[in-house]
Amino acid sequence: MAIEFFVKSQDHEIDFEFNESFSRIFWAECDDPTTGPRAVRLAFTTWSGLTPGVNYDIGTESRTGSVVQSIRVTQQEGIYPARYTITVQYGPLSGSQQPDQPANPLDRRPTVAIEGVTYERIADVTSLGNPIVNTANCPYDPPVMRDDLRVVIRITRNEEDPIDLAAVFAPSDKINDATWYGLDAKTVKMMPPRVARMYHPESGPYWQVEREYHWRPDTWTYKIPSMGVQELDGSGKLVKILDERGIPVDTPRFLDADGHKLTPPVDHTNIIIDDFLVYEEIDFDSTFGFPTDLFG
Repeated sequence: MAIEFFVKSQDHEIDFEFNESFSRIFWAECDDPTTGPRAVRLAFTTWSGLTPGVNYDIGTESRTGSVVQSIRVTQQEGIYPARYTITVQYGPLSGSQQPDQPANPLDRRPTVAIEGVTYERIADVTSLGNPIVNTANCPYDPPVMRDDLRVVIRITRNEEDPIDLAAVFAPSDKINDATWYGLDAKTVKMMPPRVARMYHPESGPYWQVEREYHWRPDTWTYKIPSMGVQELDGSGKLVKILDERGIPVDTPRFLDADGHKLTPPVDHTNIIIDDFLVYEEIDFDSTFGFPTDLFG
């Protein structure tokens, strides 16, 4: 099967918003009349290098941002050898497209989307690290709340079929053990991913995996004042804390480093602030294997 291609015509259009579009028409002549339009289109892509997403460029002029939107192959009737008309339509690059992407989805770069999301959490300590308590050195009830601003990073990558779903979901709720793309250790946590099975007419099935990461600059460790309604006595036994009347307290009291209650008035410099790391740390670089230039 031999196919020859010829340029027939081309045109240009600009609309009211100055979006530029182009059309190029080619002829293809085949020595085998049974050649189908898909085979012609594949041969045309090999010959011309044109595929959806490629910028308009004919050598003598080009236009970045006007990309191939579609390639249509139509057989002309009653002509031997078989002749096809190939129409290549260019149009403005939309936000969901990326120019000059490889035809195989598995060869395409991951995409990145970033936004800020505000949650709410209990404020146990001030910005200076001091506990938030009332004049009686007791926590507020209800507690003081604060905004918890997180930067949400979504990275979407195409991955091979079949996929190991257990491995994809395993890093969920884990944090980075070292600096990751300039973000400090223990500040990035992966949320459960979103996974969808896709199909490409040439390369076959593949999986689109969207991983979501929450970046908290003050780390994913929790700082909580050491408090309780029980303390350790002189023998190391856990006992109830009693007030000045000998009655067990029903609100937490500050404890020192040895687990003993601090006697009021409490000096804030003596209060112990406990740090808790509640999420497992993993190596994000080796786990996810994203390109080193992912963020440009």
